[in-house]
Amino acid sequence: MNEKLKSLAAVPVLGYAIRWLAALARLPNTLRTQGESIRQVHDWVHQAGPGLVRLTEAQARQDALLEKFAADLADVARIARESHAQATWLTERYLALAEALEKTDSRAALVRAGLDRHLPTILVQLAAQETHTRNLKDWFDTLSRGADAQGARVESLARATEADRAGVESLATRASNAEAAIEALSSSRVAGEELARVVAERTADIEQRLSSAAPVIEETRAGLLGLQETAHYLLNRVEFVRRETLFELRYGALQDPAGSVETVTRVVNADKVERAKREGLRLNIGCGHIALEGYVNVDRREVPGVDVVAEVDRLPFDPGTVAELFSAHLLEHFPREQLRREMLPYWKSLLARDGVFRAVVPDAGTMIEKFQGGQMPWDDLREVTFGGQDYAGDFHFDMFTAGSLGDLLREAGFRDVRVPVVGRANGKCFELEISARA
Repeated sequence: MNEKLKSLAAVPVLGYAIRWLAALARLPNTLRTQGESIRQVHDWVHQAGPGLVRLTEAQARQDALLEKFAADLADVARIARESHAQATWLTERYLALAEALEKTDSRAALVRAGLDRHLPTILVQLAAQETHTRNLKDWFDTLSRGADAQGARVESLARATEADRAGVESLATRASNAEAAIEALSSSRVAGEELARVVAERTADIEQRLSSAAPVIEETRAGLLGLQETAHYLLNRVEFVRRETLFELRYGALQDPAGSVETVTRVVNADKVERAKREGLRLNIGCGHIALEGYVNVDRREVPGVDVVAEVDRLPFDPGTVAELFSAHLLEHFPREQLRREMLPYWKSLLARDGVFRAVVPDAGTMIEKFQGGQMPWDDLREVTFGGQDYAGDFHFDMFTAGSLGDLLREAGFRDVRVPVVGRANGKCFELEISARA
């Protein structure tokens, strides 16, 4: 310490102020101690789950430190007030001394001049010390607010830890309940195994009974399917006969069973016929009620779907103009010699070169095999072979096999005879399909 500081330290008030400044110099150590305490609290917060006791102790220490800081802050404020009072008193004393010295000799004047030189410096130092004291108070206020906030966070963490502890207790309760449920489930499993054994025994018994009843069930199912097919066929047959009867009554064919009533040829759908001639004429002759898409449908009666009304042996088309001529269940309605000498040659003449002739007829060969094997009743064989004979147009005069009909076509000059389908079921009938080229 230099001489000037020593001389100032000798002054009672200034010595007190210097000691107060020394106490302030020790303040950073105190603040570091506070910082370490806060860090300890922070570390303890991270270990709050297992260390609730340490949290309480750290909080108590923090409260003690905060009380000490408040006391220190009060001392600083008191010291500042006392320093200001002492400085004021010292100033007044210096002024009084200066006034006294003015009444003495020139040496006194010199002393006053020295005092006048040092007094502004002292006053500036006192003002700086007052400012520093005020800043220190503000810093302590900030530190106090931070400590309050840290305390609030600690309390919040404590509440969260308490909630976690309640959650753990709830989880433990659930675990206990789960153990009880597992024990109940184990008991239920034993009962379930016994029930499964009983169900397995009963299932085996039911399967054995079903196995014994399977032939009866299958026989009953087959019988029901047969009855269903028969009923379906009879309903269709009744509807077909009803329509045919009404048309026969309309055209008077029943009054002339030989069918000698002359059919007046006429084109019902002229636009369709002309378009078919341009695109390739395909005829479905003797179509009856079954009109086909993509064909010009021809029948001797003007039933729905018929495009041309004409006899099948007098069609209104020139020879060599037909691309395809198709018929279904028509050929059996002609006697053999008429079919050989008149119908097949006439239809062939209508076909263009490589024109296709296709026909579907009852398959006599398959039906005889079915009858011999007990799979076709005699009445069905007779009806399909000779026709239902319910009206004038329902009489059959011939029967065919794939071979016999193929021979007739080749005899009529057809070539490339093919039989793509044989034995196809159609109601009570089994049918075949044959094709050839002109």
